[in-house]
Amino acid sequence: MAGRICTALTFTDETNTTGTTDAKYPLGTLRIEETSAAVGAETYRYVKFDNGSGNVAAVAGGVCYRGVTQARPWEVTSDVSTVDSAFAAGIFQSVLTDANYGWVKTKGYQSNVKKHTGTGFAWVKGDYIYAFGSSTADQKAVNIKLAATTKVSGAELRKALERGIGWAAAAVSSTTGTGAAYIDLE
Repeated sequence: MAGRICTALTFTDETNTTGTTDAKYPLGTLRIEETSAAVGAETYRYVKFDNGSGNVAAVAGGVCYRGVTQARPWEVTSDVSTVDSAFAAGIFQSVLTDANYGWVKTKGYQSNVKKHTGTGFAWVKGDYIYAFGSSTADQKAVNIKLAATTKVSGAELRKALERGIGWAAAAVSSTTGTGAAYIDLE
């Protein structure tokens, strides 16, 4: 069996830039960085950003979705109406410019995840969070909010299984637009 040759990449950019018009690395390149003893390792993927048919700008801390072009899973968008929110790919680290290449976090601690607000959408530490599936809430995460206390509906179960992005790292009120989370999309 023929083996694969692995080469180490030296990254010359930061993970929180607005991106570049030319690709520096292959799409989907995996980058792991040890950020601190408290946070541990964080994982990023190299993507190309498309603001979608609704011209939705990327937001630092916002959820991005793959599937703009089915054959290129690391071409991502911030416009949930262009794709299915089930295809969450990562969390934007910056305001990537349309058609630029840059990094999204796929695993690790994120202090500023954009979250859905409103009655019942407070996060409790440890809550399971998923990508919200509404074009009125592009790039936002939401906690599981069960309609009943005794049974989980099929729709609620589907959201939990197909759109999960991680867990709330701390309690956040229902009126606060961001929250800390542990992202787990790898």
